[in-house]
Amino acid sequence: MTTPAIPADPPIIETTSNDPAFQTEQVLTIGAGHMVNDTFSAFLAPMLPLIQSMLGIGYAAAGSLA
Repeated sequence: MTTPAIPADPPIIETTSNDPAFQTEQVLTIGAGHMVNDTFSAFLAPMLPLIQSMLGIGYAAAGSLA
């Protein structure tokens, strides 16, 4: 007869962060990308008729810009 196996204690894993500081560079990059996206969508749509007349393009081509 054998004795039942006793499970070993699980290994202790320490979770320490190597860089606990605020990631300013990543936040600025995401913020700048968000600003460019908002600017593009806010100013391009009202200017589409002007762009369309200046470039001499149709509605489909102007709509593909937006």
